[in-house]
Amino acid sequence: MFYIYRIIISLAHIATKPLKWRGFGHIVRKGSQLLGLAREVRVVPIHNESKFRVMLNDPYWVTLLVPWYKYEPEVANVLEQLLDDKAYFFDCGANQGYWSLFASEQIDQARIFSVEASKNTAALFQANKELNGRSFTVLNNALGGKDGEEVLLRTEASNHAGASVTDSGSHDDDNSEAVIMRTLDSLIDEFDIPIKTAPIVIKLDVEGCEIPSLEGAAKLLSEGDVAIIYEEFTTRSKHPVTDFIVDTLKLSIYFVSRAGKYHLVDDLAAFLSGQDTSHGNVNLVAVTEGGTLEKRVSDLAALR
Repeated sequence: MFYIYRIIISLAHIATKPLKWRGFGHIVRKGSQLLGLAREVRVVPIHNESKFRVMLNDPYWVTLLVPWYKYEPEVANVLEQLLDDKAYFFDCGANQGYWSLFASEQIDQARIFSVEASKNTAALFQANKELNGRSFTVLNNALGGKDGEEVLLRTEASNHAGASVTDSGSHDDDNSEAVIMRTLDSLIDEFDIPIKTAPIVIKLDVEGCEIPSLEGAAKLLSEGDVAIIYEEFTTRSKHPVTDFIVDTLKLSIYFVSRAGKYHLVDDLAAFLSGQDTSHGNVNLVAVTEGGTLEKRVSDLAALR
């Protein structure tokens, strides 16, 4: 049954691409249910040395079973280029640990810190960490601008990647859970990260809390050598995270294509109008001025 299911989701992935994969999740959930696979987990190889648990009713990660699909190759390229033997990696909104596992093949695990707000998703991350025998730090916290504050996280059983901090809901709501917020600056202090001598690479995917999270990294961004990998949706007319990064933080941003080409971006909307946006989102890299990471990304952009 599994091989039939894999063929079905592979064909569905092709068929729904013109629709930006709208309907793919329904096919995954319904197909796994009809074939009696909804509760099954398969372990798939990822990166060079790692393994990843995929629940067969999970539309987000089941794409790893599609033979030709590559998950965010541009992010892999950035991490390969920027994670050296001095770098620290903060995986913020780490989900089930895909990028933390990638980083653990690049740098010392003691320099990897992974933050995931959802209790259930963090437990799945922990299972992947144990499966691979890794020892990096995993924190079950929300990321934002107020350290130590208890906040509510809105969760959806069918969309773990969409969990977000909310002002609505209650502790008694089955779709909400209480979680303690941390700031990047507080984590830097707690783990004694030498931000004046070591480059810091951040993968920031915190579902609407990007700007507060950046506000909570004021010291790091003013004193450190930092690169921030973040996502913008091409289906939206406004890009407030990029506006905040460029206009308030005064950082340079670079677009990275799926083919690994780097482009300095002055006007994101104008730039995107000339790009293939069929995936519905793009990954960008913001870098602080004058550091080794800015030099490295700038040199990569000069190669095209």
